[in-house]
Amino acid sequence: MAKIDEREGRLVELVSALIAFPTNNPPGSNEAEAQAWVAERMAAVGMEIESFDALPGRPNVVGRLVGRSEGRSVMFNGHIDVAELRTPEAWSYPPFEGTVEGRRIYGLGSSDMKSAHAGFLLALECLRELGYTLGGDVIYESVIGEEAGEPGTKACVDRGITADFAIVGECSKAENVFASSVGIVNARITLTDPVTRHLIQRRRMIRAGGGLNAANTIEKMATKIIPALLELEQAWGVFKSHPMLPEGQALINVFSIEGGGNTFIIPNECRAFITVVYLPDEDVSAVQREVEATLAAVAATDPWLLEHPPAIEWTPEEFPIVFLPIDGGPDVEGASLLADCLGEIVGRDVVVSGRDAIMDGGWLHQAGIPSVVFGPGDKSVIHQPDEYVEIDDVLTYTKTLALFLTRWCGIERTGP
Repeated sequence: MAKIDEREGRLVELVSALIAFPTNNPPGSNEAEAQAWVAERMAAVGMEIESFDALPGRPNVVGRLVGRSEGRSVMFNGHIDVAELRTPEAWSYPPFEGTVEGRRIYGLGSSDMKSAHAGFLLALECLRELGYTLGGDVIYESVIGEEAGEPGTKACVDRGITADFAIVGECSKAENVFASSVGIVNARITLTDPVTRHLIQRRRMIRAGGGLNAANTIEKMATKIIPALLELEQAWGVFKSHPMLPEGQALINVFSIEGGGNTFIIPNECRAFITVVYLPDEDVSAVQREVEATLAAVAATDPWLLEHPPAIEWTPEEFPIVFLPIDGGPDVEGASLLADCLGEIVGRDVVVSGRDAIMDGGWLHQAGIPSVVFGPGDKSVIHQPDEYVEIDDVLTYTKTLALFLTRWCGIERTGP
């Protein structure tokens, strides 16, 4: 712990150096230089390096610090990409410089999640400087694509990279250990009238005696489909819960609507895109069937929808984003040990809980790797101008990681 305190300047240097790589995603495809830098740092602490493309020209970097084969292995997982830079003019600090002011470091990705990478690296650097070796292996995955739902971590899983326990460094203010998290899946809902009609026909669709069973599909989406989805979401909020999460985490968000575009033609096709957030202990197929049943029920109440029912496609090509949940608990051995280590550092009891946000850890959980979310930074400041991380959070994080490594992997002093 004293060594880490002495190396605070190095920790700030690592965070700032990582922020300086503009790995904003979108656009993505800009990670190679940052990944090469991470690989150099991995090698400097004695890791064996493996680099492979998760997507063409977009490398994952995996380091392995080989232990003495006497202890359990642990995986550090973190994405190297950061959020899209939408409004650079709104920043008070340069988004890609890592500006230190007081006890904060400002920059895009400071909390999400380049400070976690810095913590991974400094914990390993300090152990090496003190001459310690670990009994079990440490696997460090620096992956691409999390911000756009791309298969960085999934590519590691598909490659067979595994460990006895995984720590995903997404922000938890270095004060929470999360052993469960929600999942998401996207869908496209399409309403289509096979006939194109001129604007003049509208009066026959909506006035008494018009006699035309037709529809403005945008209006049908807005007045029938979306209200039905809202009612379903409200019912989920009343009846669905998970013991590790705050109430009301099952959600349906309509995030895009497309259709129409010609002044003189009644819109005969409308597409709505939705994100469905589901609970850790739910089967995604069952959740999808609930949404489909709701659409079928509302179609049965409307003469036009009855003849032209809504079509739904899951993980559509426009937005094929999937995040899997983690369904762990406080009794997961690694989670409870990590919470104990954090409690020793901060001087209070730490309760293992759940995270109400998505991240890559679900791929690890699905692969049978017990996984938690634990990282520095505050999710309330991410993806927005003047994102920052508290230096003290990163110090606490690094100390907790180092202490956990000694107890989970086992430790022996072999150097000076």
